[in-house]
Amino acid sequence: MATLTCIGNVACAMGPAVEKASKGILADVLKCLGDNKKHMRECTLNTLDSWLSAVHLDKMVPYIAAAWTDAKLGAEGRKDLFEWLSKQLSGLTEFPDAV
Repeated sequence: MATLTCIGNVACAMGPAVEKASKGILADVLKCLGDNKKHMRECTLNTLDSWLSAVHLDKMVPYIAAAWTDAKLGAEGRKDLFEWLSKQLSGLTEFPDAV
């Protein structure tokens, strides 16, 4: 959880430049949603919020789609990710590609 918090802080500090690290880090962050502890999944979603503050959702969608197909992501993790993504998409009007 401390690592996820640190990654979120780094994403906020780097801003849009963090997009270059998405391939190596974001996929691993999303794997943490497979944890059966609710607190761990909440920490992961907070990290995704921090990442989203630095890059557009359009850049995150491929990693989110890949996470859904991961067999290790349990039902609770899928549900949490779907709810998080639904909340993010409801606020978008100018990015139809992400929707």
